[in-house]
Amino acid sequence: MANQTATVTEFIDYSSEYEVLICRTCQFCIDPARVDRHLFKYHHSFGRQDRMNILTSINDRDLAFADPAAVAVPEPLKCYFSQLKLTAPEYFACHLCHQCVTKSEK
Repeated sequence: MANQTATVTEFIDYSSEYEVLICRTCQFCIDPARVDRHLFKYHHSFGRQDRMNILTSINDRDLAFADPAAVAVPEPLKCYFSQLKLTAPEYFACHLCHQCVTKSEK
């Protein structure tokens, strides 16, 4: 099942269950303390004002964030984030050993 997320900006989503920000373009979680750096490093088309507007949108929402080193990882096959390329529903569990495999390992 896909995890429920809220749109913060057209580029950033937020999962309240896992307390993480997700960059829609990169399809990766972003350290909430380093959003500006992420945008500056990976999204060259954003000017300073664009980055500040995104940061303001995030800060105005008063979101809770998990410590990046302690973010809970979803159990295999429990849920996935359609925004994250690494958790797309392209994995399966063996009915005998319950080991998860990706589509390429079938």
